[in-house]
Amino acid sequence: MAGGYKSPSWPATNRVRAASPATGSSLSPRAVDQATQRGPTVLRLKVVRAWISRSGPRAQRQTTFVFRLSRPATVELVVTRLAPDCRVVGKFRVAGGAGLNRVQFRGRIGRRVLRAGTYRVSARTLRPGGATPVRVQLVIVGQPNPLPGELAAARAANACASVDTRGGLSAEAEGTGPTANTPTGGDSESTLTRLSDVLGVQFTRAVDVVQGVPTFLFFVLGLAIALLGLAALPGRAAPTLWLHKVLAYHREKVALAGTVILIAAAITYVIW
Repeated sequence: MAGGYKSPSWPATNRVRAASPATGSSLSPRAVDQATQRGPTVLRLKVVRAWISRSGPRAQRQTTFVFRLSRPATVELVVTRLAPDCRVVGKFRVAGGAGLNRVQFRGRIGRRVLRAGTYRVSARTLRPGGATPVRVQLVIVGQPNPLPGELAAARAANACASVDTRGGLSAEAEGTGPTANTPTGGDSESTLTRLSDVLGVQFTRAVDVVQGVPTFLFFVLGLAIALLGLAALPGRAAPTLWLHKVLAYHREKVALAGTVILIAAAITYVIW
């Protein structure tokens, strides 16, 4: 994090947006001055490279958010996945200084590794009365060196648009994505659609949890399960004489080894 650097030239499209992003309007310089007088405000938000990769060179697996603050403040960044589904996947806070600030981002929020998709990152200061967030889009791709057409298609994907069309609140306001809309009326087709959205979001959360687990832990967990299963195997069911002898004389040791490995895998996952 760095503050106080001289600001580069910023394009007009990155001015602070009004409360309703759908209008595409920007605050006037006078309004920006008034917002600055009321309290610390994130004036602009940019991303050095609008995509990162889940694999490949280190330079492609990270990017940097750049924003300006009217005065020192804590800034909260909310990450919303726009595609393939619509929901808030996490948030984090940084201490910003007056002027230019830079935040490096590697596609992780805590221990959670964000999967490939299209995301919107919103930044706002944590001041009384709230503040209008400024937003930027980021695409996470699975493979390095994505083609321009692939990036363009990803940027155009937005599952949250259907939520706004149905009259629901934005994903950031609700914090739950498409499932936040409560069905009204007796339209059975609409109800089934919403129920399928709920199941889809639950499945997506499960996928996120699995993707956040290091690969080697799956092998360790498999070894622990194999040892515990072997310890529970009846001696007469052993397929070989050697295994029968192992179970006859060392069953307790095999069970203990499986238990220790299982506990170690659980501790490693917690502190990873």
